[in-house]
Amino acid sequence: MIFLKGYPKAILFDYDGVLASTPEYNYLAWHAAFSPEGVDITRRQYFLMEGRGPLLISRMLCQVHGVSSEKDLEIMDRKEKFMRKIAGQASIYPGIPELLHTLYQGGVRLALVTGASKIRVEQFLPKENHKLFTAVITSDDVRRTKPDPEPYLTAAAILCVSPEDSLVVENAPLGIESAKKGGFPCVALTTTLEAADLQQAVAVFNDHIALSTFLLKDFHPLSQS
Repeated sequence: MIFLKGYPKAILFDYDGVLASTPEYNYLAWHAAFSPEGVDITRRQYFLMEGRGPLLISRMLCQVHGVSSEKDLEIMDRKEKFMRKIAGQASIYPGIPELLHTLYQGGVRLALVTGASKIRVEQFLPKENHKLFTAVITSDDVRRTKPDPEPYLTAAAILCVSPEDSLVVENAPLGIESAKKGGFPCVALTTTLEAADLQQAVAVFNDHIALSTFLLKDFHPLSQS
């Protein structure tokens, strides 16, 4: 691949829609949180906002739908409580634990960079996966969430790698924008949106099998030996 100097020293993963099958549950939680306000949130509307962090999403949706800005905290809290009730139904995507373990054992530094709250990641990311990440950056750890580059730059600083020596894996336009603004090459998965929505990524994969093949076979230097 021509967009990196070589195989990345670090890979920075988004959480919702990349590691975990949570986007549909996130959508249902936001839909439930806004329903008492007489607002019907659509899937696409939410998926295009993924990465901003729960409070900013609540504020933006309130503004779009004419809900009083004084309700943003209440609605966010409603969403987070509902999500904690149903998120146990979500799971890490098949093949992801094996992919993370193989990368870790191969000496690739790993980070998780997400707009999710810290408490949700701590509650629902399995400990055996969590321990593989040198850096875990949530919306509670930064002043500016995606699409600002701060989340990914913060993770890279902890990993002691440059953006050019890293690779970001995303599923949302705002996450791709965040990575690009920080100077990171970024690939994307079509878990929530169509490839046409992810055109800013340097490569788009239709499933996690294709992503794993890219990272462990097509792209990995060991596959050339």
